[in-house]
Amino acid sequence: MSDGHVHTYIFRGVKYAFTSACAIFAGYLIQNKYLAQDGLALNELLILAIPVSTSVFFFTCYANRFHAKDSYLKPRGVLQAAFQKEALITFPFIEIPVIGVILLLISRYEPLPGKLLIAFSLYGGLFVLYGIFLTRYRTPEGTLPLVRHQLVWPVVLSIAIGLYSGISFSDLRASLAPLLPVGIILLLYLASVVFKWSKKLFVRTTLLSSLVITVFVVLTLIGIIPIPAWLTQYFSSILFCVAASAYLAVFEAWKITADIADVEEENKGAIKPDDQADTQASKSSQYAVATLTALMGSIWVLPFYFIFSDFGTVFLVSFVVHAFGSFVFWFYFGRDKYLLTFPWSLIKSIAGLVFLGILVVSTFFKQHISVPFMKGFASWTGLSIVLFFAAYPVTNLGRELNRLRKRSKKDGRPITFRLLGNRVNFTRLLCLLCVASCFIMTALLQAIDETSRVFFKAELAFQVYWGCIFFCFVFEILHFFDRTPTMAPLLRSLVGLLLVIRVITSLVIAAIVVLPSVGEGVEIGKAVMMALPFFLAAAGGFALNDYYDVAKDVINKPYRAIPSKRLGSRAVLATGVLLIAAALLVAFYVSGSKVELIMYCSSIAGVSLYNLFVKHLTLSKNFLTSAISTLPVLYVVVVLQYPSIYLLIPAATSMFLLGREWLMDIRDIKGDRSDGIRTLPMIIGAGLTAKISFCALILSAFILLPFAVSTWSAGNFLLLGVLLLSTVLLASLWSYDAGKHRRAIVLGLWLPMSCGILMLLR
Repeated sequence: MSDGHVHTYIFRGVKYAFTSACAIFAGYLIQNKYLAQDGLALNELLILAIPVSTSVFFFTCYANRFHAKDSYLKPRGVLQAAFQKEALITFPFIEIPVIGVILLLISRYEPLPGKLLIAFSLYGGLFVLYGIFLTRYRTPEGTLPLVRHQLVWPVVLSIAIGLYSGISFSDLRASLAPLLPVGIILLLYLASVVFKWSKKLFVRTTLLSSLVITVFVVLTLIGIIPIPAWLTQYFSSILFCVAASAYLAVFEAWKITADIADVEEENKGAIKPDDQADTQASKSSQYAVATLTALMGSIWVLPFYFIFSDFGTVFLVSFVVHAFGSFVFWFYFGRDKYLLTFPWSLIKSIAGLVFLGILVVSTFFKQHISVPFMKGFASWTGLSIVLFFAAYPVTNLGRELNRLRKRSKKDGRPITFRLLGNRVNFTRLLCLLCVASCFIMTALLQAIDETSRVFFKAELAFQVYWGCIFFCFVFEILHFFDRTPTMAPLLRSLVGLLLVIRVITSLVIAAIVVLPSVGEGVEIGKAVMMALPFFLAAAGGFALNDYYDVAKDVINKPYRAIPSKRLGSRAVLATGVLLIAAALLVAFYVSGSKVELIMYCSSIAGVSLYNLFVKHLTLSKNFLTSAISTLPVLYVVVVLQYPSIYLLIPAATSMFLLGREWLMDIRDIKGDRSDGIRTLPMIIGAGLTAKISFCALILSAFILLPFAVSTWSAGNFLLLGVLLLSTVLLASLWSYDAGKHRRAIVLGLWLPMSCGILMLLR
């Protein structure tokens, strides 16, 4: 299929439309209070399908206008004219019959709901009209399109309004009043187009509008402004939806920034800057800074707007983990050399799909989980602790501003880009914003009923902001180490230690035990102690693995601690031995039964013996590795006395990890060969091994099918669907671009693996 075929654009449109469908569906699920008893109503899903089907047309137009290969970055010519004509003529002949069939099917279940159909037809109409606008949208030769049309309005239309429409589904049955916030967004859009707002005016107006509505909602909440509750609910919901859509837009901005960097590299000077404020910075650098600014803003506002949403604790915790990971990733890798070398299409797709998965999956976990030892922390006393940790980053921000102000007076250059050019200032700004939010939360909590849902969520938001401030404090300390010559070796050693123990993976292993235990009523302190032997064993095993695998890591993973000379071999070996010894001691201390002790000791023995002789076994090593890695999951099922059907989860986990281990053998084949280790791909070939691996991954999903049927939980069915679809998607990408992105695909397997493990949460 050539790039110029109209089917190519339609296929791109269908791919993008999936995001809108997820947003609408997530909103519908969060407002559906009877899902667990009645299941999904087919007639309601058909109504949701109306805007989803029209979004295909919009995204087809969007993909044609802004796709990197054949949009503004290269001439369009006859191809685009032919496509536009064909798409505009063809669409009505497809969409009208589709809507007709939808209405016919709905009428078989209930009388046609007039208000609902009007609302969702209007939403579908917005997709069509904006799609037509994009086909006619032009920019001067050699300039970039306005970000508001490439990113802002498309995301607001497809994600924010989609999520809001789903959330307002039940209300729209009775009234069209929920469309009022959508009407205000539409007025802002029309004003910006008709009056051709400049960039600064557009940003200021949209931010001011959001601030005014936020203040209005807060004052109404504490009773200062006597406004009907339903009106406050609609505006608070749209604010949350816009914040969520802004966060999702960041990942599309990653790809846009990388595309601009590619063009600048190919033809430097071809793109004329449309902002003359700072001509010394490349356009891709400006976009990178703007993207980090948007990411920082999203992390700041979403926990606040979460207070007014119907999402539960699982959503907020998942968002915080995802957002911090995304922030750190773009902080370090959103730079010129990485923009030109990283597979940004794949990266932005994985990041975006994971967040969409969080939006959808968290609708099945609406309950609020409290942390007893944090109870009452959101107070003036807690605020004093917050200020203690915030003082260092905020003070450094003030010093930096003062220094840059003096430089700006000398040469007349604006201070903004200089300030944001040093990326550590983003963490300082984020810290300052979070301090302001903690003040607002503390004052807000004084005016809210302590028994209300809003009070609990405001406390949770305060705790998130406190965590964010601590995160910024740690960043500031690391920055101090990095810029101080005498401290740099200490920082390198610290980073090396974190790499050696695979801190993220080890923490995930601990979370497998902690989260279900807390969910079953175990105190958090005891739950942490139950997980500690597995954490220490995993960390120690990873350290021993680094010590014994140094020869092949030089080829496969030169960034690891020993090849990168962050730590010496003896230090790594000592770390591994000490952690294994600590794991054994803690295991004897916390074990409440022989079964627990056997599982702990099996895990410790497994990671200890693996590097001595298990890894040298050709076929059985992968089976033993997957079995050892499954022990924390089995521990949860056995020790917490889950029903026997839950044993299918460790069985499926073991099968999934087996397939993943084989894929890792394909990725590491060069280093394994140099180290004298024979693996399956060396015997039967990489191609056949990959097929067997993905069959094992898919088989793990089918192992979980009887479990999902037995529990008959919509959440488990959804998790199973995400597991299966994401596995199939990653399998289809395995050979993409000559297999250059296999390391990223192996990392992407964390998504389906997490879905299976989440089934442990009852």
